[in-house]
Amino acid sequence: MPIRLVLGEDLDRLERQAGVADVANGSDSAVALRRHQLFNSWLRNPDTNDSGLSAEELFYNSYFWFIRYTTTEVLLHGPNSGLEQQAFQMLEYSPVDVDWEALEKIDSLATHPE
Repeated sequence: MPIRLVLGEDLDRLERQAGVADVANGSDSAVALRRHQLFNSWLRNPDTNDSGLSAEELFYNSYFWFIRYTTTEVLLHGPNSGLEQQAFQMLEYSPVDVDWEALEKIDSLATHPE
């Protein structure tokens, strides 16, 4: 199943809809972490999810932004085994069946921003 990452105008719309339009203000690292938290909060609290995204889409978007955050932090401060461990735990305790092929693509996109 193809995984849709929410980016660009769609991401801006969801952030405004969620009342967090200022999420894009700050460092790249802070923006990525806040976006991870946004998708993760919808995933963990389905009653608040008015995004229209499935659990799978929420998980992969949350994972994408966490990996983007981790990548930015590593570039700024060097390796961080705690963040790497947290990424593995996201996969280990995923509420959805992980599509490893999709995950490879997401990892590549998140670690090589344009």
